[in-house]
Amino acid sequence: MKRTFIIAITAIISITLIVFIYNFLFNLFNIHTIDSEIRRAYIEALKDFNEFRDTNLHPELKIISSDFVVHKWGQITQTEDMFYKVMMILPKNYTFKKAKEHDLKSFSAFTWEGKIYIVKENFNRKSIKETILHELEHLYQKRFNITDDGTFDGERAKASVIEGDAKFTSKMILNYKIEKENTSTFEINEENAYFMLSYLPYVYGYNFIIEVYNRTKSTDIILENPPKSMEQVIHPKKYFSKEEFIVPKAHLKNEIRNDRLGEMFLFIFLATHVLDSASFHASKGWNGDTFVMNHTSWLWNISFDSEEDAIQFEFAVNIMLQKIGEKSDGVYIISDKYIPQSINVERKGSFVVIKSSLR
Repeated sequence: MKRTFIIAITAIISITLIVFIYNFLFNLFNIHTIDSEIRRAYIEALKDFNEFRDTNLHPELKIISSDFVVHKWGQITQTEDMFYKVMMILPKNYTFKKAKEHDLKSFSAFTWEGKIYIVKENFNRKSIKETILHELEHLYQKRFNITDDGTFDGERAKASVIEGDAKFTSKMILNYKIEKENTSTFEINEENAYFMLSYLPYVYGYNFIIEVYNRTKSTDIILENPPKSMEQVIHPKKYFSKEEFIVPKAHLKNEIRNDRLGEMFLFIFLATHVLDSASFHASKGWNGDTFVMNHTSWLWNISFDSEEDAIQFEFAVNIMLQKIGEKSDGVYIISDKYIPQSINVERKGSFVVIKSSLR
């Protein structure tokens, strides 16, 4: 009996050890296989890219884990966390750090300090060559002085150009079908609004680059003269007509943020809570804005192209606030799911001013 028990235990240990060794060797072999596939695709992509762009790029290739990305760019600030919550993009109890880490872990590749980094966990055999071509185009873009004005809107406009051009060029090199993405199929809601703030510039940027290429047969013109706002990206006609925007006055004591949020943010701000189609229509008359925030309040002064545009936005934002709050003495009281605050909406001609006091 005792001998049988010892034999059984020995067999279990042996099987466990065999399974462990098998899994270890399988994973080790799989890792090396993936590394080899990435490096092989890199050599092919580099040759095709240099021929297409008439360049001689030979950047170093780094194969990393998603933990590297999170460690490098996963830091958040209290101001950043507060901003997305008071703007009701994220609920008050949501861990903003978690949201940012989730987005960072979805990265498949990026360029940094002249090198190309491929994230191993997100390796996709079918798209790896396109991914590498995309990153090589980012290195090509370095020869242009693509700048922004440091605002939320300006930074997203710059990202739209950079990412849209890279996506377009990689597809051109691979002779893929080039067609615009249908932005009306996206359904923005409370679950994905924060993600969409980062994702939509890719989509709008790609469609923008296609529009520019169809008119000029080149994308370098955009790299040399990038759009100044997301309005120009979303509506290419406004880029070609060089439509400007104004900077409305807005001020609070002890400001911790002074920014221009732009048309795309205006759209997502509404679409997080009400219909996308109505939100897009209400935001497309944007003509500039100034957003300021301190530790106890925020104020957003938004300019529109016409009084009619301002009325449409005023109507939409009131519908939104009625949905997520209660109105008392002309002020919306927000509580429960979002950071408690009292919000007042006032239209002055072609301007709409939204004021909030945190409670």
